[in-house]
Amino acid sequence: METTIPLIQSPSVKAIMQVYLGMLLVNYNKVNEGIKFCKEAFNYANTNGIDDIAVLSCTCLVDNYKYIKNIDSLEFYLKKQLSIKENFFKKSTQIEMDKSISKINFEKSLLEKELDISSLQKQLEVKNKNKIVQNLLISFLLLFSFILFVLVNVLRKQKTQLSKINEKYKNRQVKIDEMNQSLKTMNANLKNFAVMAAKDIKAPLNTSLEYIENMETKLKNNPEYMNGLNQFFNELTSNNRMFNKMIDDLLLLSNLDSNLPEKNSFDLHQLILDIIQDLNKESKFSFAVHLNKLPNIYAHKNLIRILFQNILLFLLNNCLKKSELVLTINSLTQDDHKLLINIETNCNQSKTHLNHLIFNAFESQDNLYQSNGIGLASCKKIVEIYEGDIWTSDQGNKGNSFHFTINVMEVKNPDKNEIV
Repeated sequence: METTIPLIQSPSVKAIMQVYLGMLLVNYNKVNEGIKFCKEAFNYANTNGIDDIAVLSCTCLVDNYKYIKNIDSLEFYLKKQLSIKENFFKKSTQIEMDKSISKINFEKSLLEKELDISSLQKQLEVKNKNKIVQNLLISFLLLFSFILFVLVNVLRKQKTQLSKINEKYKNRQVKIDEMNQSLKTMNANLKNFAVMAAKDIKAPLNTSLEYIENMETKLKNNPEYMNGLNQFFNELTSNNRMFNKMIDDLLLLSNLDSNLPEKNSFDLHQLILDIIQDLNKESKFSFAVHLNKLPNIYAHKNLIRILFQNILLFLLNNCLKKSELVLTINSLTQDDHKLLINIETNCNQSKTHLNHLIFNAFESQDNLYQSNGIGLASCKKIVEIYEGDIWTSDQGNKGNSFHFTINVMEVKNPDKNEIV
């Protein structure tokens, strides 16, 4: 219909069509378009004095403005409608005109009442919504206040408990600090005592050795007295030297973790080769070595030398049958970056079976004058310095072996290219 209106030639017919189109559009919620068509029809009818079309246009406009509740426009077109109707009904009887006017006024009052009721309903809905929101807020505030009260009480109790715990911890920490300080003092005193005792013990031993050497020199000029004293002098000299070695080993054991130099990187494989070469120089040892490739490590070279040298010396001394003796040395880097070292022998005749006691100082595996057990105690202490463990395995006639782990592998920091 909207597309056909512009094609209509008759203005009157066109105006009527616009009115009916405006009335129809309000049913489809297209009020603004309906108002547009009705206004065009009203303007045409009002200009040309066509009262019936003007009244019909006003009715259309009244219905549309009533729908959108536009009171001012509604009143305007009601007045227009009334004015047109007054002119239209001048020819009618006065009674009919009064009835029409009364009807229009009644309709207007009803409309106004409807509008007032609608406005009151909206205000009531808003008040009800506001009241619901207020009630919800009050409930929420009450609940929040209760939760806050409970939390405050819980926090107060926890704070009191924490204060008590902190006080106990501080007291214990003070006691621990005092004990640590006492232990440090005791350790320092023990080290000082060991050094002083070693010097005091070595002084008469050195004097004894000098006397023995002087006596040997003097008695050499009198061969008739030497025949029965050679063995005595040899044992006395050997015992004095063993006591000196024991004192040196004790000093080494007590000072292993003191005044250590900076760590550096070195070839462990070459170090083991140097130790084996030194041991081969001693005529009493005859052995072969199967040495797998060992890595570069980051540690104190002198401590690692003492560690391997003492273990190898023990294995060589502990074997009764030294012919065809073979040492096998290999390594494995573990998941925790510690280096596992295995030192195995094929010795089937040992002086003693291996156990955990051999790592205790003075747990000698031979008589006191040949071994004092300090060497393996030093090995255990060195391994502990490098956060590792040391143990043995004894397979009887199939041989025995030492195993230990040491944290000496170089781990590079990828960001700073530093050793960590």
